[in-house]
Amino acid sequence: MKTKSMFRGIRTLKEIKERPIGFLIDLILEVVLSALIPIPFVSKIVVRYKGMILWGIGGMVVIGIAILCLILSVIFYPFTLFHGSGTSPTTIGLTGNQLLAGLTGYIEAGFTDTNIPQRNPLGGNGFTNTGTTMDYHDPAYHFFDGVHTGIDFVPSNTYLETNKAYLKTGQLVVFATMNGKATYAVDQYGANYVDVVNTDGTMLTRYVHLATSFISTGQEVKAGQPIGIMGQTGEATGVHLHYEVRVNQNGNWVTVDPKGYIH
Repeated sequence: MKTKSMFRGIRTLKEIKERPIGFLIDLILEVVLSALIPIPFVSKIVVRYKGMILWGIGGMVVIGIAILCLILSVIFYPFTLFHGSGTSPTTIGLTGNQLLAGLTGYIEAGFTDTNIPQRNPLGGNGFTNTGTTMDYHDPAYHFFDGVHTGIDFVPSNTYLETNKAYLKTGQLVVFATMNGKATYAVDQYGANYVDVVNTDGTMLTRYVHLATSFISTGQEVKAGQPIGIMGQTGEATGVHLHYEVRVNQNGNWVTVDPKGYIH
């Protein structure tokens, strides 16, 4: 017994001399583990193989972060993830005037003259032409910047496969959802947007992050008329359309859920 004790003592002294900091860390770790897990030899096994254990834990953390990023990308930016890098869709070389010339007189099928928005800004029945990356008053938006006042749309496969304006131009064409007078502007973040106010001044529709606008301020537009190309101008992490519907309440434009105006 004395020989074994002396051998352990010599080995301990040697470890202290060769790796004093490592020895101290191992000792503290062993004491803590012994207190937390009062099972014989567990603390010694963990200390002995701590390098492999830490590498394993680190690998699981990295994999977990990668999976979380993938999930968030699918939830918030599916168009960017599956349809390209998020660059502006106007990169094929056509100018706004050239695109507009190709769409002169075009009215998207299904739209009728109306002072109340009734259809999706990407056309189609209901939501067949769009996917939603952020809903109206979506709780997830609080993580980014407070209250989300509209709906963020990306085109669905149905839009990409069947929409005549897209097939004609190769661009993600956005349509006015009601008749009215338009205003084109750029917000403080650099986002191109168009507002359309109906003829009796009771409703406003807003189209944000446009790459190209076909509309000038003061222009009269019709429901179903192309007003621009979907983009990612301003504070946008991917190509999408932020669409709002507002109602006039005693002179104040108050946002409402656009879903109630898409049929």
